[in-house]
Amino acid sequence: VETKPSERKQAPGNDDPKYVSASTRPDNCATERKGAYQYSDAGPAVSMVNRDLYLSAFAQQTNTAACPVATVQPLTANASTLNKVIKDLVASGGTAGHIGVQWAWYMLSENWGGVMAASQRPAKMDPKKVAKYAILMTDGEFNLSYFDASGPDQVYNDAGKVQTRTAATTLCAAMRDQGIEIFTIGFALTEKNAKSTLQSCASPDTGNSKHFYQAANG
Repeated sequence: VETKPSERKQAPGNDDPKYVSASTRPDNCATERKGAYQYSDAGPAVSMVNRDLYLSAFAQQTNTAACPVATVQPLTANASTLNKVIKDLVASGGTAGHIGVQWAWYMLSENWGGVMAASQRPAKMDPKKVAKYAILMTDGEFNLSYFDASGPDQVYNDAGKVQTRTAATTLCAAMRDQGIEIFTIGFALTEKNAKSTLQSCASPDTGNSKHFYQAANG
């Protein structure tokens, strides 16, 4: 939890002594990682995910909730659980698509298994036995990010943010480099860079397998 400008940097690991003396967490929200592990799936023992200093101030300034209603759902084979999560989703605020990509990767990474229940832990990547897929669904606006902002008024840009798009495509590239196959589905792609961003995130098409889809309606 960042409480002052000097803390807007790489977060310590969750077993770091500094973590014990940190301020009381106001909620269970996080934003993006900063520092050397921003575009990696290193586990939280190496570096936790930051809760940016400007998160609360931005929420107050825009009269929005600091935390979305939806929470991260780890891997599960329970269709009822997934259907309930989807049914309860509520659209609100901007599109921090890179944060969605970030958490999709963490949920597929064995480096994060230690903070999940045994049944939710992802298997270790094995080209012969284990395939990993990420399906990213979004309006493609990519207009909200904290790591690049120098104040709450720079967190959101209705016209889209190049920093947010670049963070998303950088994370996607790192996921693909690890053998994760990415499919992207766009809904109401009205922002001028939305389609190209999702196409850049998706894995290359192979044979009859397409990886970018645009919904007919949204």
